[in-house]
Amino acid sequence: MIVYPFITSMPQSNTGVLNVANTVTAQFATGPNAAAATGTVQLLMNSTPLGAPLPLSGNPAEASVANITFPQGNFTITANYSGDNNYNPVSTTVPSSWGVPLGWTANATSATINPGQTATFNVTLSNFNYSGTVPLMCVAGTSPNPQTPVTPPAGVQCNLSVSQANLAGNSQSVPVTVTVTTTTLSQLSPWPFTAPPVCALVLWGFRRKQWRRMALCVAAALAIGGITSCGGSGSTGPPPPPATTAVYTVFAQVTTGSSGVTDTSWYGVTLTVNINQ
Repeated sequence: MIVYPFITSMPQSNTGVLNVANTVTAQFATGPNAAAATGTVQLLMNSTPLGAPLPLSGNPAEASVANITFPQGNFTITANYSGDNNYNPVSTTVPSSWGVPLGWTANATSATINPGQTATFNVTLSNFNYSGTVPLMCVAGTSPNPQTPVTPPAGVQCNLSVSQANLAGNSQSVPVTVTVTTTTLSQLSPWPFTAPPVCALVLWGFRRKQWRRMALCVAAALAIGGITSCGGSGSTGPPPPPATTAVYTVFAQVTTGSSGVTDTSWYGVTLTVNINQ
């Protein structure tokens, strides 16, 4: 991450191990054949000094502070340069993030239901140190982010009780109710009815003298899908097999960065619904 005239370097966004020792380096960037900077630089994390001011050395001139534990979530590193005979004082601030700013917990991650029933999950989004509005979404599959979803299973739908969480930059929890609804087997794929030609011929024979019989034939054909009462099948093909397992992932979207340079991360919890047949 380069911000002139200082280059302030550090390990970038990390979603793995927390509480590890890190090194932050501030480097004074000068042009070709320019004199190396001298003086001191004060490094701060957020508004807290990382020790005493450090003397710059080398060409390009730099100073480092080691064994720094970054906080979980968003933070800033600031380098305040004292200036010397060749260069004016300058201050540079670099935004960064560390660890997993959000986390999910769930009362359960799987359920078994019958067709037509609903599975309900109570999940909680935990905020450690993030400020902003976080969109929430439920997406079929176990993809690492909702930009690569899979086709939802037939007759299954996932809904959330809230569509976003407004986080205030401190420890807090946001409860979310997840409902996965299923349809009954008879509702999964209705077979469209098309009255066959044989039915039309039978009704034509009754069109003048037996209107009542004609009406009864039409009603019967509509009632049973034209399969038996008027000869022939009205099906356009067999229905798809009903889903036996539905897997969904509930995502929280976190966007960090500034000045037009942003990074989007997705934090999810995967829920599985087994559907009896």
